[in-house]
Amino acid sequence: NRGCEVMELNPLRTEEYPEITEAVREYYRQQGEEASFAESYDDIHIYTKEGRYRGTYVVFVAYDMKIKDIYTKVPGLGTVYVEDDEEGGCRIIADVKDQEIKEYIQMVAQHEDVQKLMTKTQKAYQEAVRSDALLQEALLDLKNAYENSTGS
Repeated sequence: NRGCEVMELNPLRTEEYPEITEAVREYYRQQGEEASFAESYDDIHIYTKEGRYRGTYVVFVAYDMKIKDIYTKVPGLGTVYVEDDEEGGCRIIADVKDQEIKEYIQMVAQHEDVQKLMTKTQKAYQEAVRSDALLQEALLDLKNAYENSTGS
């Protein structure tokens, strides 16, 4: 994809690809069902940038996560890599292993339009956490559980 490294030639697009939007929403619906702490991912918005190769995309996913037994939803921003598949659908890669793809994702994440999205999400997250003491406690518990499970 020519020019994919340049923000002006590869702008952040909002829900422009219906098949990607549907696949990513389904992926997050399943994540909500499988996660032990999350009840659901709501208000999902899909933002895409072209990948380095034809038929590949870097997808930024803004959402509000509902944690079990907590009223206030947590704004978040996820990143997945999407490839077109042979059947005309798409394949979501949530945990990218390929170093070249990881570096490309990091590079486009530095584009000004993505940075604005990240800043907006971070502000919404901070407001949500400040507004709800139970949410603060739940997030601290989740962080501690994660750190204990990874040995960090």
